[in-house]
Amino acid sequence: MGIDEETGKLTLVIFDHLDWITDTNNHKFLLKEKLKDYGDYIESGQIYENKPEFRGKSIVISIVGKYPLSKDAQIFYDGISKIVREELSSEIKFKILEK
Repeated sequence: MGIDEETGKLTLVIFDHLDWITDTNNHKFLLKEKLKDYGDYIESGQIYENKPEFRGKSIVISIVGKYPLSKDAQIFYDGISKIVREELSSEIKFKILEK
C-alpha cells in the first residue's frame, strides 16, 4: 500500500500468481475474496485509521498478474471493475508482472 508517485493515488496491490487455464472458478473465487477484504478495509474506514495521511486520496486496487488474462478472465475483470467503481468509488488496474 502506498501512493503512486505519478498519479498521487493510493494504491493497494494484489499479486495474482495463478494462471487462467486451470481451475478458473477457484481463481475467480480467490480474487473475489481478496477484493472483498480490501473492500471491507476501505468501507470500514480502517484504512484511514491506520494511515490518516491517505484520507481524501483516490484509491486504486492494482492486480499484478503472473499470466495474461484469457477472454473469460477479461470479462470477469470488467465485471468486478464495475462493482468496485460503483460500490467503493475506486478503480481496478490489471498489469502483467514484469520479469
